[in-house]
Amino acid sequence: MTRRKKIFLWISAVVVGLLVAIPFAVRSVVDSMMRGEYISEPMGGQWQSELWRSPFQHGSSGVKLYHGRGSSKRFVEELVYQNAYLGRDCVAYETLSGSSGPSCWVACEDRVPLLLVPPGGSNCTVTAEGVTGQREDRSLQFSRADLVARGLHQPHRPGRASPAPLGPS
Repeated sequence: MTRRKKIFLWISAVVVGLLVAIPFAVRSVVDSMMRGEYISEPMGGQWQSELWRSPFQHGSSGVKLYHGRGSSKRFVEELVYQNAYLGRDCVAYETLSGSSGPSCWVACEDRVPLLLVPPGGSNCTVTAEGVTGQREDRSLQFSRADLVARGLHQPHRPGRASPAPLGPS
Protein backbone atom coordinates (compact mmCIF):
# COMPACT_ATOMS: atom_id res chain seq x y z
CA MET A 1 0.00 0.00 0.00
CA THR A 2 1.37 3.34 -0.96
CA ARG A 3 1.99 6.14 1.43
CA ARG A 4 -0.62 8.27 -0.32
CA LYS A 5 -3.26 5.53 0.08
CA LYS A 6 -2.45 5.13 3.81
CA ILE A 7 -2.86 8.87 4.37
CA PHE A 8 -6.15 8.83 2.44
CA LEU A 9 -7.47 5.91 4.54
CA TRP A 10 -6.34 7.57 7.76
CA ILE A 11 -8.03 10.89 6.82
CA SER A 12 -11.19 9.01 5.74
CA ALA A 13 -11.32 7.17 9.08
CA VAL A 14 -10.93 10.46 10.98
CA VAL A 15 -13.67 12.15 8.93
CA VAL A 16 -16.09 9.23 9.39
CA GLY A 17 -15.29 9.17 13.11
CA LEU A 18 -16.01 12.89 13.40
CA LEU A 19 -19.25 12.54 11.45
CA VAL A 20 -20.36 9.88 13.90
CA ALA A 21 -19.09 11.61 17.06
CA ILE A 22 -20.21 15.22 16.40
CA PRO A 23 -23.99 14.55 16.63
CA PHE A 24 -23.48 12.72 19.95
CA ALA A 25 -21.31 15.54 21.29
CA VAL A 26 -23.86 18.17 20.22
CA ARG A 27 -26.69 16.20 21.82
CA SER A 28 -24.71 15.80 25.03
CA VAL A 29 -24.01 19.55 25.21
CA VAL A 30 -27.65 20.43 24.50
CA ASP A 31 -28.89 17.91 27.08
CA SER A 32 -26.59 19.31 29.75
CA MET A 33 -27.71 22.86 28.92
CA MET A 34 -31.40 21.89 29.10
CA ARG A 35 -31.10 20.20 32.47
CA GLY A 36 -32.28 22.23 35.35
CA GLU A 37 -32.04 21.60 39.04
CA TYR A 38 -34.30 21.51 42.05
CA ILE A 39 -33.20 23.80 44.82
CA SER A 40 -34.71 22.75 48.12
CA GLU A 41 -34.67 25.16 51.04
CA PRO A 42 -35.81 24.44 54.62
CA MET A 43 -38.23 27.09 55.89
CA GLY A 44 -38.58 26.00 59.52
CA GLY A 45 -40.29 23.19 61.39
CA GLN A 46 -41.10 20.43 58.91
CA TRP A 47 -41.66 22.88 56.02
CA GLN A 48 -39.52 23.24 52.90
CA SER A 49 -39.83 24.98 49.57
CA GLU A 50 -38.49 23.68 46.29
CA LEU A 51 -37.66 25.75 43.20
CA TRP A 52 -37.03 24.34 39.71
CA ARG A 53 -34.27 26.34 38.05
CA SER A 54 -33.49 25.91 34.35
CA PRO A 55 -30.90 27.81 32.28
CA PHE A 56 -33.61 28.62 29.72
CA GLN A 57 -36.20 29.80 32.21
CA HIS A 58 -36.86 33.52 32.35
CA GLY A 59 -38.42 34.84 35.50
CA SER A 60 -39.74 32.60 38.23
CA SER A 61 -42.29 29.82 37.98
CA GLY A 62 -42.87 29.92 41.72
CA VAL A 63 -41.93 27.31 44.24
CA LYS A 64 -43.54 24.13 45.48
CA LEU A 65 -44.33 23.84 49.16
CA TYR A 66 -43.82 20.56 51.07
CA HIS A 67 -44.38 19.42 54.63
CA GLY A 68 -42.47 16.57 56.27
CA ARG A 69 -39.19 14.84 55.64
CA GLY A 70 -38.13 11.64 53.92
CA SER A 71 -40.95 9.17 53.32
CA SER A 72 -43.45 11.43 55.08
CA LYS A 73 -42.69 14.43 52.79
CA ARG A 74 -46.01 15.62 51.38
CA PHE A 75 -46.74 18.06 48.54
CA VAL A 76 -48.95 20.92 49.76
CA GLU A 77 -49.02 23.64 47.08
CA GLU A 78 -47.40 24.87 43.89
CA LEU A 79 -46.87 28.29 42.32
CA VAL A 80 -46.10 29.80 45.72
CA TYR A 81 -44.72 33.33 45.34
CA GLN A 82 -44.59 34.57 48.92
CA ASN A 83 -44.14 32.43 51.99
CA ALA A 84 -43.14 32.88 55.60
CA TYR A 85 -42.53 30.49 58.46
CA LEU A 86 -44.61 31.54 61.47
CA GLY A 87 -43.30 29.15 64.13
CA ARG A 88 -45.06 26.13 65.72
CA ASP A 89 -44.71 24.29 62.37
CA CYS A 90 -46.95 26.79 60.53
CA VAL A 91 -46.48 28.74 57.28
CA ALA A 92 -48.39 31.46 55.49
CA TYR A 93 -48.18 31.64 51.70
CA GLU A 94 -49.55 33.29 48.57
CA THR A 95 -50.22 31.10 45.56
CA LEU A 96 -51.23 31.71 41.97
CA SER A 97 -52.36 28.12 41.36
CA GLY A 98 -56.03 29.09 40.96
CA SER A 99 -57.33 30.57 37.73
CA SER A 100 -58.95 33.57 39.46
CA GLY A 101 -55.77 35.21 40.71
CA PRO A 102 -53.64 35.11 43.84
CA SER A 103 -54.90 33.77 47.15
CA CYS A 104 -53.36 33.58 50.63
CA TRP A 105 -53.34 30.56 52.91
CA VAL A 106 -52.06 29.39 56.29
CA ALA A 107 -51.05 25.78 56.91
CA CYS A 108 -49.91 24.15 60.13
CA GLU A 109 -48.41 20.73 60.73
CA ASP A 110 -50.22 18.05 58.73
CA ARG A 111 -53.51 19.95 58.79
CA VAL A 112 -55.71 21.14 55.92
CA PRO A 113 -54.58 24.61 54.70
CA LEU A 114 -56.96 27.47 55.53
CA LEU A 115 -57.90 30.08 52.91
CA LEU A 116 -57.34 33.60 54.26
CA VAL A 117 -57.64 35.88 51.23
CA PRO A 118 -59.64 34.37 48.35
CA PRO A 119 -58.63 34.64 44.69
CA GLY A 120 -60.04 37.53 42.73
CA GLY A 121 -59.33 40.17 45.37
CA SER A 122 -56.23 42.24 45.45
CA ASN A 123 -52.83 40.73 46.10
CA CYS A 124 -52.05 39.77 49.63
CA THR A 125 -48.81 40.38 51.47
CA VAL A 126 -47.19 37.60 53.46
CA THR A 127 -44.51 38.25 56.10
CA ALA A 128 -43.31 36.47 59.22
CA GLU A 129 -45.37 39.00 61.18
CA GLY A 130 -48.67 38.24 59.44
CA VAL A 131 -50.80 38.51 56.31
CA THR A 132 -52.66 41.50 54.88
CA GLY A 133 -55.01 41.54 51.94
CA GLN A 134 -58.32 42.69 50.53
CA ARG A 135 -61.65 40.84 50.36
CA GLU A 136 -64.32 42.69 48.43
CA ASP A 137 -64.32 46.13 50.05
CA ARG A 138 -62.83 44.98 53.37
CA SER A 139 -59.21 45.22 54.33
CA LEU A 140 -57.94 42.06 56.04
CA GLN A 141 -55.11 41.80 58.52
CA PHE A 142 -54.01 38.65 60.35
CA SER A 143 -51.32 38.70 63.03
CA ARG A 144 -48.78 35.92 63.40
CA ALA A 145 -50.52 34.63 66.58
CA ASP A 146 -53.93 34.70 64.87
CA LEU A 147 -52.58 32.78 61.86
CA VAL A 148 -51.01 30.10 64.05
CA ALA A 149 -54.19 29.72 66.14
CA ARG A 150 -56.40 29.47 63.02
CA GLY A 151 -54.07 27.01 61.32
CA LEU A 152 -53.82 24.75 64.36
CA HIS A 153 -57.64 24.57 64.58
CA GLN A 154 -57.90 23.06 61.09
CA PRO A 155 -58.61 19.32 60.80
CA HIS A 156 -55.76 16.94 60.05
CA ARG A 157 -55.27 16.04 56.40
CA PRO A 158 -56.58 12.63 55.42
CA GLY A 159 -53.91 10.07 54.46
CA ARG A 160 -50.19 10.70 54.26
CA ALA A 161 -49.39 10.04 50.60
CA SER A 162 -51.81 12.02 48.47
CA PRO A 163 -50.06 13.30 45.31
CA ALA A 164 -52.72 15.95 44.69
CA PRO A 165 -52.32 19.55 45.87
CA LEU A 166 -54.29 20.38 49.01
CA GLY A 167 -54.54 24.10 48.44
CA PRO A 168 -56.90 25.85 46.01
CA SER A 169 -58.54 23.78 43.29
